[in-house]
Parts: sequence; structure tokens; C-alpha cells
Amino acid sequence: MRGFSDAKGGEVSGAPTPSIGDRNAAALRRPRSRTLKALNQLYFVTILTVEALNTSREVVRNADREKLTLEVPRIGGGTLKIEKRRTKVAKALKLEASRDAYAKALIVGVAHTEDYLTSTLRQVLTWVPEKLLLNSEGLKVDKSVKLEEVIKSKSRASFIAGAIEKRILELSYGSPSDFFDYTKDVLGIQLDKSLAASFFELKATRDLLVHAGGIINQKYLDKAGSAARGQIGHEIEIDVDYFESAIRTLKAVTSSIYSQCVPLYREKGDGSMLARPSTRK
Repeated sequence: MRGFSDAKGGEVSGAPTPSIGDRNAAALRRPRSRTLKALNQLYFVTILTVEALNTSREVVRNADREKLTLEVPRIGGGTLKIEKRRTKVAKALKLEASRDAYAKALIVGVAHTEDYLTSTLRQVLTWVPEKLLLNSEGLKVDKSVKLEEVIKSKSRASFIAGAIEKRILELSYGSPSDFFDYTKDVLGIQLDKSLAASFFELKATRDLLVHAGGIINQKYLDKAGSAARGQIGHEIEIDVDYFESAIRTLKAVTSSIYSQCVPLYREKGDGSMLARPSTRK
């Protein structure tokens, strides 16, 4: 029968060979599906975690002891037992459930979406390396080539792969808007203005949480632009409503980019899929 394997594990003669268009679509669909799955899982795990935290808080509040014995990692290995007042533990659980759990999940969610953008950009540049020569508002391209890089490259493909990674590294040190400007120019896509504004604000909030303890500063206001929230010196607000909206925005960005890229790149390149680096040890 067509498409089935024979006893030796080989494909039976006459089985249809996927077209370049089908392979390209699959190559673009794989990171999209992976990202949406990760975002969905991040959402429901966070919601369940918050419920568990609230349950634990009630248990602690109703404990019959004033102090609780807890274990924490010891610097030299093993664990160390410490005592904490019941009221302080309950307060820590309340803070985690009301804000910190959502803030930590937001950081992960933005990272998932940035990884999707990078994966799609890398794939398209591999198929259409001429796009490495494009300038954009986000990046003025250096078109010079070092002779040493050419000589050390094993092939044209390896040289191009190195140039792509170098470009992505350059972008990672720029502003979120510059990175996205370059990405949309290279991919040839557009995002709805309100969606783009929400996405930039999410990235700015993530940077604020990671680098400034969540305290609003001028850099956040500059990055977030018209979608900025709060005032300088105040703690950025993160709650369940904001987190739910953030997941919707990240999924919408991912889906919008994918739906625009498929018709543009179905017939580009050779239909090859990039291997995703393994994170397992």
C-alpha cells in the first residue's frame, strides 16, 4: 500500500514525496505549534500553582504552631533547617499567589515567543540568505565579509549559517522594537498596531521584572511607548487579568506571524527543517 513501510523499514515504492511547499509549511508550523503548546501549558500550570499556593496559605494560617520548620539548600550541599514565623510564611505565600507567580510565568512566556521569532527568522534566512543583505529601521547591515571567516568555513552553507547566528546575536543586544522592526522587514510581514504595542509593552515589562525588580523607570516607559503602564518609582502591576491578557497577546503574535509566513515561503529554499538544539543533558 502507498505510504507504508516494507519489512526492512524502507518506504514502499510509489509512496508520494512531500513537495517543497509541504515541507516548508511543516518547517514553519513546527515552532508555531511548539510555542502555542508551551504558552497554553504555562497558563494552566500557573493557574493551578496559584490555587495550590492559596490552599497552602490557609494550611499555614491555621497551623497550631507559631513557628514553622522549613528546609532550604545549604551552600556546601544538602539542606539546612530554618524556622520562620507562621505569619511571615503566610505573607510570602500570599505575595507569590497574588503577583510573583504571574510575574515569573510572564518572563517565561515572553521567552517562548522570542524563541519562536528567532526560530522563524533563522529558518527564513536559511532558505533566502539574500535577505541578510537587507537594511531595516532596526539594523543597518554590515555587508563586508572577513576573509578569515570565508577561509575557515567548510562550505557556503556553513558560512551562511554562521552569518545568520551572528546577525541574531547582534539583534539580541538591541531594543525590542529594533529587533521586531528587523524581523518584520526580513520576513515581509506586518502586525496590527494595537497587537504590536501590547507585545512591546509585555517585553518591556519582562525587562523591568528581570533588571529593575519590577520598579517602573524611564527605560520601561521608552520601551513600552504608548502602552506603558504606571508611573516612575511605582511597582509595575502584575495580576491574573494582566497575565491572561499577556498569554492571549503572545499567542496572537505567534499565530499572526505564522499565518503570514506560510504563503510567503511555501516555495522558497529546499524545504529543509532546521534541527532544534537539544536542551537535555
